Amino acid sequence: MARLNISLSNEQAKGIQELSKEEGKTIGSVITESVDLYEKLKKNHISKDQIESMIRFHEISKSIGAVPISAIMLDLSVTAAVKCAEEDMMKMWCDRGRIFGELVKGIAKSIDDLSKLVQEFESFLPTDRLEIRRVDDDVEVLMIGSGYSITASKLTAEGAKCFLTVYGYKEFEQQLGEGYVRIKGTQ
Repeated sequence: MARLNISLSNEQAKGIQELSKEEGKTIGSVITESVDLYEKLKKNHISKDQIESMIRFHEISKSIGAVPISAIMLDLSVTAAVKCAEEDMMKMWCDRGRIFGELVKGIAKSIDDLSKLVQEFESFLPTDRLEIRRVDDDVEVLMIGSGYSITASKLTAEGAKCFLTVYGYKEFEQQLGEGYVRIKGTQ
């Protein structure tokens, strides 16, 4: 095994000492694991910025109580629920969209900020494509892969429109298809 001398800031050295103590490992093993992880990330072309985005996305997901669920299972569940109580489901998705909008607005104060946030986190979102862009006083939202059925698209659109009301948009136009939602709102 090769030996190397490295220089660390006082804060880094203290951090590694605390980590090694917390995990019951030697300082050398903590550094070795860090180097192994760094090499693995590099081989997979994952940058430090991407890791920081993943951490930020994870923190936001935890703060809003997001849970992973199979897309097919979610689609089947909402379709069954709509068959039983369509009006209640539409209202519920609108209410949740508005609440989610309030939470997100605490992070992304404007539609332009939201658009940047979506671009940053797009690869982590459960859609094939999500775009939010402002055109003058209007906003356009495009979601592809937001469910498999027209029913899921209707619910998604309802939630998205109510989400956008938090940002001051109203008078919505929508286009829907299976797994396709396009919404245009004006202020």
